[in-house]
Amino acid sequence: MKEALKKIILYPTYKEKQKRSIQRLKKDYEYYQKYTKEEIDFLFIEAETKLIHKKYTFPISYISLLSITFIAFYHLTRTFGRAIKNYGKATNYFESLTIEEYGHLILNMYTACFFIILLTTLTCGFHLISSYSTTQKEVSLLKMIQHKKE
Repeated sequence: MKEALKKIILYPTYKEKQKRSIQRLKKDYEYYQKYTKEEIDFLFIEAETKLIHKKYTFPISYISLLSITFIAFYHLTRTFGRAIKNYGKATNYFESLTIEEYGHLILNMYTACFFIILLTTLTCGFHLISSYSTTQKEVSLLKMIQHKKE
């Protein structure tokens, strides 16, 4: 339990990240050693096909993600702009509501929505990038194993 808390609290340094990356690659390398040359060739072709597919779909996916994000921010801003203009209608229902309270209410709602959209966009973006780089590492590792088995 203490080790898990240490790993969470203490942000890993660059050297620690490199060590973990090397350990992961060694583990993958040992895993692929049990395959025959022919199986490695097939795995290499499959991984290379995946990489080529991601090479062309990655920019499209990322641009689509950014476009959807901008559209969401645009509609969010328009919606809250309309809400600000409707202060007069809101005072019909809540007679003791001041313009400052109404402004704080609108700002708090806008901030929450803004950060939810931003967090979703960043998460999706990081997932796209890590997926692409993982496939690149797999292709490189299989290429190395393929040359050793020759």
